[in-house]
Amino acid sequence: MTSDEIAEFVSPVRMYSCEEVLAQPSPVPAQDGVYGWWFRTLPPLVVADACRLHQGLRLLYAGIS
Repeated sequence: MTSDEIAEFVSPVRMYSCEEVLAQPSPVPAQDGVYGWWFRTLPPLVVADACRLHQGLRLLYAGIS
């Protein structure tokens, strides 16, 4: 990833809710890439003080597809 792509990933302009991602048709691109799971409410026992905070959401998971 380039530094611009990383900056866009950790400070996205648009994030999608679980409902939007699971809808048909899905807004998720049908191509390989990097994705993240952002949480407004943290799961029990999760300490996320060091996780990225953006627009009131915490980035708890990043993966590739």
